[in-house]
Amino acid sequence: MPELVASFPQSIIQQRYIAPLVRCSTLSDVVLRSDVPWQAEAIRRFQAAFEAFTSDRYGYEIHVQVELMQMLLLILENLQDRVCDTELVQNKDAVRIKQMLGYIHAHYAEPLTVSQISAASAISESECYRCFRKVLDTSPIDYLLQYRIRAAAGLLSTTDMSVSDICFATGFNSPSYFAKVFRQELLVSPRSYRATHQKAESGAKHRS
Repeated sequence: MPELVASFPQSIIQQRYIAPLVRCSTLSDVVLRSDVPWQAEAIRRFQAAFEAFTSDRYGYEIHVQVELMQMLLLILENLQDRVCDTELVQNKDAVRIKQMLGYIHAHYAEPLTVSQISAASAISESECYRCFRKVLDTSPIDYLLQYRIRAAAGLLSTTDMSVSDICFATGFNSPSYFAKVFRQELLVSPRSYRATHQKAESGAKHRS
């Protein structure tokens, strides 16, 4: 439908009306009924579009687009609040995640709690969990641990810092726990990771 309705991907109609409608998950449970006047008209418009699409008459694409645009207008006029509310929630979640990730990236080496992370966006802990799960499909603490491990991996491959020092420099307070989480994330121990990546780096320098 979007391809037949929109004239081109970056058009105002595409950006302002069609894209939000396509992304609106709250409309997935809507069933058009013939006993509701505006919905009956939307159904009629869709049927007319389908008939035009299956015909071989000249200019059928224009007829399809006209009927679908009329159907789209009916849906937007009658369900505008649901579409707009979804867009606002999605935009709000994106802003919140950006704020909280920025805080994590700046303070990952410090002891962090969900309370501190959620405070970066002035929301509750439960809302913080919901936001992370919805946008990133993970929890704030799991994201923090993954970010710390990525930072540790970078230090292991580019510095001569001891594994213990890297552990504490990236926010872990126990070398054994650090090693456990590192292995869970990267399927290798910190020392093995260092040996492999520093060897690869050395080989690359020799080849160059």
